[in-house]
Amino acid sequence: MFRDTFAVECLLAGVPIHEVAMLLGHSSVRTTEKHYAPFVSARMEKLDDFVKGTWSGREIQI
Repeated sequence: MFRDTFAVECLLAGVPIHEVAMLLGHSSVRTTEKHYAPFVSARMEKLDDFVKGTWSGREIQI
């Protein structure tokens, strides 16, 4: 369980997935993507909100 929590927190904090794959000891980034792709998507949604916020002049917390 700690391993999953670590991976998810890294991804949500913006650590690139290839770095997370190395930290987890995966021989392929595809293995990491297979298990943690939803969390990469969540990070992308946060970044999209941030960009939209900059265009509208309001501040968004990441």
